[in-house]
Amino acid sequence: KLKFTLFTILSLFIVTGVIAQNTVKPHTGTVKLLGEFAFEETDNSFSPSVLTVKQAPKPGTMFSHRKALLDAKRQKHIFKPTKSTLRKSGTASTPIISFQTLGNNQNGTPNDNDLAVSNDGIVVSVLNSNMRVIDETGKILKNFTLKGLGQIGGFQSSTFDPRIVYDPIADRFIIVFLNGRDDNSNTYVCFSKTNDPTQDWFAYALQGSNIFENNTWSDYPIISISEEDLFITLNMLGNGQGWRDGFRESMIWQISKKEGYDGDTALKFNRWNNIKFGNRNVWSICPVQGGSKPTGPNSYFLSVRPTDFQNDSMFVTEITNTLSSGNATLSTRLIKTSRMYGFPPNAPQGNGEWLSTNDGRVLTAIIENDMIQFAGNCVDTNNYTAGIFHGYFKTNTNTATLNIISSDTVDYGYPDIAYAGIGEPWDNSAMLTISRVTTNTPSGTAVIHIGRDLTYSTPVIVRSGTAFINQLGDTLERWGDYAGIQRKYNEPGTFWLSGSIGYSNSHGTVIAKVSNSDPALSTTPTEKQNLKTTVYPNPTAKWLTIEFDLPQKEVLAFSLYDINGKLVTPLFKDKVKAGLNKFTFNTTPLASGIYFLSINGETETYKYEKIIVGKH
Repeated sequence: KLKFTLFTILSLFIVTGVIAQNTVKPHTGTVKLLGEFAFEETDNSFSPSVLTVKQAPKPGTMFSHRKALLDAKRQKHIFKPTKSTLRKSGTASTPIISFQTLGNNQNGTPNDNDLAVSNDGIVVSVLNSNMRVIDETGKILKNFTLKGLGQIGGFQSSTFDPRIVYDPIADRFIIVFLNGRDDNSNTYVCFSKTNDPTQDWFAYALQGSNIFENNTWSDYPIISISEEDLFITLNMLGNGQGWRDGFRESMIWQISKKEGYDGDTALKFNRWNNIKFGNRNVWSICPVQGGSKPTGPNSYFLSVRPTDFQNDSMFVTEITNTLSSGNATLSTRLIKTSRMYGFPPNAPQGNGEWLSTNDGRVLTAIIENDMIQFAGNCVDTNNYTAGIFHGYFKTNTNTATLNIISSDTVDYGYPDIAYAGIGEPWDNSAMLTISRVTTNTPSGTAVIHIGRDLTYSTPVIVRSGTAFINQLGDTLERWGDYAGIQRKYNEPGTFWLSGSIGYSNSHGTVIAKVSNSDPALSTTPTEKQNLKTTVYPNPTAKWLTIEFDLPQKEVLAFSLYDINGKLVTPLFKDKVKAGLNKFTFNTTPLASGIYFLSINGETETYKYEKIIVGKH
């Protein structure tokens, strides 16, 4: 038998000219400013909500049939644990949980978490229909309900799917959330007027229903920012239908950030649809966020075939310019993944209930050094447990490396990723937050450090839940649709995250501060600046010399670390006199590569020098 993957077949079509890269142009327009508003504090709101405990019978969709088949395969494997794990081995340093606290909670389902943190240390966590603002000590500054803002357009039945981003260029926050379904659907976009999210916001309501065809509504936003623009991706669903059976197409809003921050009365936009490959709509598009800072002018978006049992292809959409340029275009191309991915089985809890893992769409993506990293839910076909995929590729290539992070005893899902490096071309490290559950431990949140060489640390539990989730009338509970993690832009090595936990048979959240234990990052913020050094030769093959002017005599320790932050060897520790000194050591025992030499005093780090060792 001949076996053709989707990528192979489409590649043949491309070569023969049957399928070409699909290029489209945007619809342009403006949306009026609703006004300048403050969110309503929850203390002044009844915060009404309706939770449908027993849902109407689910339609017999292809998604439901495929999920049932996967769950059946899982049941056959559930009592056959193996020692095998698909998690790529490595020596990435272990992340440190330096602070954590319970976050906002709600009576609805699922748990849709997102989080942003400003350079001033103001943390904003959004969850379904509410928002909490805290400082870095965990002190609650304000609790808000998003419904309070939603009322400005008239009575709205619900607010959901909130997303938030902090813009380090403008020192502002942006919140996007949905309000209403079917014909009354709107996508609200709110820009903070200042860097204080507890104060006023400029609010706009984008059309959410019947945008490109009748009887559709907008669902599941994901957002990113470039240097100039805000991007919002959405799935258009048929009225009365959900994401499993009602998908029509995906779309992208492109909006000028500055106009939003200024509260312009008419906010300009590009609106992109007809995003296809091979005359087939691309389903659920994830924007790629800049790693160490917002990027531009071009922006990227990723998609997969989220309900396929197995596939080895993914789609890269690129918008080639800014909104203000007036000549942005969109194109979509196909790339191959190094291994198969597939949508995941559901995850069992210890109370007989199962947690829904939804499909295998790309949930999160970042770009740094022209490399895109991405992650989403998937299946581990060794054990038929729920895992996550993590992949990466250079933007000018047609192949992506893809790894699966999984376990035969733990189910993982709903990843979010943030860049963890220092911006050097060789530094692709990242921090990945994930949901986790076992039959013995209620749903909780964990974090993984991805090293500079793209290996993984052991998952570190941020917080486990206190109770298994049991809210709905059937045995399939909602786990949560997404989580949030963001680097603190002015503190390399510091991250804040929000994740789901099982709490009182329902959903809760944890907010945590995570530190990168990679010494190249963790020592940088406290590095003493009055130690002037000269390093030579660098690169080196045999000997390295560091000249330094020490203000006063002190005990100094010199230690050498590898590119992953692992200690290679302590080199020297002794008293050093004040004045000009030279420290020299032989690099011949070292393999070629990049290293870091730390110079530590008795109470603080003086310097952290990058060293390149060449061939001997």
